[in-house]
Amino acid sequence: MPRPDPFLVHVDEIPAAGLLVECELPEGWLAALLPAAYKAARKGGVVNFTAILADDTVQVTGKISASVQFDCGRCARNLEMPMERSISVVFVPESNARMKFDPEFEEQPPEDLCTYAGRTFSVEAPFVDAVVLSLTPFPVCRTDCKGLCLRCGEDLNESACTCGEGPDLADNGSANHIPLADAVALLREKFERKRSGAK
Repeated sequence: MPRPDPFLVHVDEIPAAGLLVECELPEGWLAALLPAAYKAARKGGVVNFTAILADDTVQVTGKISASVQFDCGRCARNLEMPMERSISVVFVPESNARMKFDPEFEEQPPEDLCTYAGRTFSVEAPFVDAVVLSLTPFPVCRTDCKGLCLRCGEDLNESACTCGEGPDLADNGSANHIPLADAVALLREKFERKRSGAK
């Protein structure tokens, strides 16, 4: 039977050997976190983590595994990439959080420390941070992607520019330059055509 909330931990139900959770991500969970340039792949992701209890301190280690799709921000190529994000976090009760750690931290606990109230808490927040903070809003297929020609829209990774009049970006005074608005419009048109499968 699937867990109604895979991120929920009941402190009193953690066995001495630790609690092991492995299940599918809730439907739509990953999609809601992704920047506009990404979308979740059709196959669902998986979350797994272990919670170990010592007194009232809970050590949580785990990872999220999924796949995401994106259009390269330079050449518009659609790609799918695996995504695996790990966490290692200590959860302590709010009432004694300061007592368990060195006072040199003053009012700021270490980054891998979270607090909880009551006997039930969620470990979702660290997983959310691991996903959101790791994805650039402008993904590229590879760091050396050459992108599209600003004039004819040719994919420069596949062949040299065919228009013969590509802008010389190193020469700011070159007559080969075209207005930025025109270049953006051309690239947007080429981008949309590639996405739709048109030539």
